[in-house]
Amino acid sequence: MLKRNGILAIMLSMMAGSAVAATPADSVMVIASPDGTQTTTQGTTTYFTRLFEVSLTNVGHQAVDLAHGCFKAYDRRGTSYSLDIAEEGLLKGTLKPGLHKKGDMGFSSLQPDVYDADIIRFSTDCPRQ
Repeated sequence: MLKRNGILAIMLSMMAGSAVAATPADSVMVIASPDGTQTTTQGTTTYFTRLFEVSLTNVGHQAVDLAHGCFKAYDRRGTSYSLDIAEEGLLKGTLKPGLHKKGDMGFSSLQPDVYDADIIRFSTDCPRQ
């Protein structure tokens, strides 16, 4: 596991070398570290959940309103999984340029394939409920 200074150095080098973000979603860098798995059962139904420790950093030049976006997890095949649980601070509020937030997220599915998810992306192209 990388030490905090190592992660910050990686983030700073990525910020310095990146092009100007085209959309607010492009401004949010997501560093996700798998943090475990869990199952939940209700009757005969089983829900499988992949847990992550997540750090969000705004590498753009404008503030990003996290409430106007969503998070999805992906496996290497490109299959996406919906966010099930997250610390509230990761889902709302404004992330100003250069600042970051850290917390936990979980993505769930009725299939154990969700355990293969290892990429989390922030998007502003989200279905609204």
